[in-house]
Amino acid sequence: MNVYKVEAFDVWNFLFSLAHCPQMVRWRGDFDGFIDLDTLGQAVEASYKAMPLIAARFVDGLLRPAWRPRTVALDEVLQLVERPAEPEAAAQAALAVDVDIAQGPQLRLTVIRQDDHDTLCAVVNHMLCDGVGFKDYLAELSRLYSQIAAGRQPDPLPPLPRGIGPVAARYTPSERLHIALGRMEQFNRQAIDAAGAVSFERPDGPDQFIVKTVPAAVFEPARLGAKALGGTVNDLLMAAFARAWCAETGACRMALPSTVDLRAFLPPGQRPALAHLAGNCMVALEIPPGQPLADTLQQVSSQMAVHKQGIAPLRTALKWPIATTTCPYPLLKRNYGSFLNLPGVSFSNIGVIDPEKIAFAGLALTASHLCTAVKPPPYFQLVATSFQGSLTLSANLRGDGQAAVLALRVFQAMADEFATLKPPS
Repeated sequence: MNVYKVEAFDVWNFLFSLAHCPQMVRWRGDFDGFIDLDTLGQAVEASYKAMPLIAARFVDGLLRPAWRPRTVALDEVLQLVERPAEPEAAAQAALAVDVDIAQGPQLRLTVIRQDDHDTLCAVVNHMLCDGVGFKDYLAELSRLYSQIAAGRQPDPLPPLPRGIGPVAARYTPSERLHIALGRMEQFNRQAIDAAGAVSFERPDGPDQFIVKTVPAAVFEPARLGAKALGGTVNDLLMAAFARAWCAETGACRMALPSTVDLRAFLPPGQRPALAHLAGNCMVALEIPPGQPLADTLQQVSSQMAVHKQGIAPLRTALKWPIATTTCPYPLLKRNYGSFLNLPGVSFSNIGVIDPEKIAFAGLALTASHLCTAVKPPPYFQLVATSFQGSLTLSANLRGDGQAAVLALRVFQAMADEFATLKPPS
């Protein structure tokens, strides 16, 4: 019996995983002390109420897929790696594991224990959470852990919603169809995909997690400088990424997608969903030689301002439910590529990680970042997260040494770009 709703995004995510790679959201947090494993285990089991799909499997079918509940042993979700000889390698290995969507459970937690502190690595099926939603789940897990550690009965939240439904409900069926099928901007069809300038190797090596942290002393002045010019952090990141990509690949005319959090479109008072509240906006850029970062930033900001004031971010999010309900699943499965045209190079800013919300009974986070799926060639995704003023850039690459070298060069070039932008004196 299927007791959990299959969202349209579940279907698209699953079909993408069949053709390319499983879609996961990954988090790493380093703490200043030790996590109690028994307490964490109790908190994990209590959290199933808030996110019941952890204890489920996603089963493909002839006519439609389905979520099926299953019994989950705690050691399937939570594992301890004690005093590894190479802690960084152990953490990367823990992050590299994809959960088994078909068998479940849909969450995996690994505690890496060193002599003086613990690192917690978490991987979740993207169907359950997007990046923002995973931060919400981690905050709930931390809250439950703290309650249990204090000797109180855990009080988990009721099942947290998923899906675009509350946003879609604000529009009539004809309005939703108009939004989903509306004509895209001309530059989206004409602009060059940034990936076209790079010839990636085929995946024949180990997964690689490329991470660079830009210290607050470099990033914060750039953020304030962008704010003075009317730009957001997201605008700044996209502008710096585009310039770095141009400098390292020679692709200086491009269309880049930017993930937009659709929680701003929710009705007032509506509880945010854990997943499926992300849309995409395309930004077309042409970076001439000698153009300063401030000018590129204004190109990005002007386009994003128009997108955010309109309905463009909703197009893809509303198109999926319409396609899923009108197209028979077997036909959709054979032809999903015609519905979903993903760019080779993409960018996602998951935002700020709040250490006060992820503090297991008073443990302090000393470093933290989120990342997403391990992308096979030709896909290249930059993910950005902020923590205590610093910025972490990451790219997860499947067996592609050339792309890993490129990622490191692009990240360093972005850091160099940030250093050129200062707030007004």
